[in-house]
Amino acid sequence: MSHTKELASDDFRQWLLRGELKKETEGMITAAQDQVLRTRYIQRMIGGNNISSICMNCNTKNKTINHIASECPALAENQYQKRHDSVAKALHWSLCKKHQLSCSDKRYEHQPEGVIQNDQAKTLWDYGIGTDRVLRAIRPDVKLIDKIKKKVSLIDVAIPWHPKVEEKEREKIDKYQDLKIETTRIWDIPVETVPIIIGTLSTILRSLKRKQGKLEAGVAPGIMQKIVGQIGSIFHKNLSLDDTSTKFGTNDVQDLLFKKRCASTGESPGRRTDRTESKWLG
Repeated sequence: MSHTKELASDDFRQWLLRGELKKETEGMITAAQDQVLRTRYIQRMIGGNNISSICMNCNTKNKTINHIASECPALAENQYQKRHDSVAKALHWSLCKKHQLSCSDKRYEHQPEGVIQNDQAKTLWDYGIGTDRVLRAIRPDVKLIDKIKKKVSLIDVAIPWHPKVEEKEREKIDKYQDLKIETTRIWDIPVETVPIIIGTLSTILRSLKRKQGKLEAGVAPGIMQKIVGQIGSIFHKNLSLDDTSTKFGTNDVQDLLFKKRCASTGESPGRRTDRTESKWLG
């Protein structure tokens, strides 16, 4: 992660210090940060194994760490979208708590409604904003209308491959610039774009706290890093020792190999208790 040290804030290691992730997940993410996960690409190009390096989910690109983390089209609509929505929901819940809007008591149980409002504020979840002219982007993840301070925040979440966090932040600001201008003109109140960017391997920008400070409510960086830490399960599901990866997740493959070994040695299968995550490291 040396190439992203200048981007990381003092809270970068909070996901480790909080101790809320499973040991296997911490190990998997740390190994990914160090670029030592034994993906099919690494097994072929570095290990010299005679296997295809192509991702068996999408069959289009090499199965590298960054491909699994953020670039595989076969994972985009399910696993990547779930990860993105989990961060956005946590932010929406925090805003509802701040402005005393209707929401669940617990963050992880929160299911945002399209429109929630009271005398203090109004939130729009995944809701398009009507404009007088056609714009390419009118649907940020969350819109907050602060009725007391008379201002609007356009909040959009992104979880890019970690070296691209700064680029993605600029991209979000540019993406919603026209909507910001048009909304300011139509509603006649100040509008601000607030991009919330976290790298796939928990990289955060120094500006993240400042962005959340503008909302006067936010989720602790360590909590958002924990949510993004779901990538550990993405790695678990998409790394395997052989071609059974197209049919089984990591644990299923290990159990299958263990049962085969028991069948050949005559030992009782029982319950497999040995840890196997080290086999995924280079």
